[in-house]
Amino acid sequence: MKIHLELAHSLDRGELKRRLEARAAHWHEKKPALGVASAFRWTSEWRAEAHARGGTGWLEIGDSQVRLEVVLPFVARPFRARLEAFLRAEAEAVLSGELDR
Repeated sequence: MKIHLELAHSLDRGELKRRLEARAAHWHEKKPALGVASAFRWTSEWRAEAHARGGTGWLEIGDSQVRLEVVLPFVARPFRARLEAFLRAEAEAVLSGELDR
């Protein structure tokens, strides 16, 4: 089961990468048991991957678009809509700069 998001942006890619790193640090501090710090890593300058709790995902920062794909384990199927809404809200918060949630 996959969640795929493509979101337009007008930010400098370096700024967007900094915001994503800050958001990962936020979630690591807020919920250390999730293991965000160890699950999230940059595999190239503009691509990050994560593996946690049976799921995997990646994101790519393009010049004007961010692509995100998450593959959820079967047991997460009942929560797909909720997880997709959460990911979309997080992505939009990062893109808009509204990170104080």
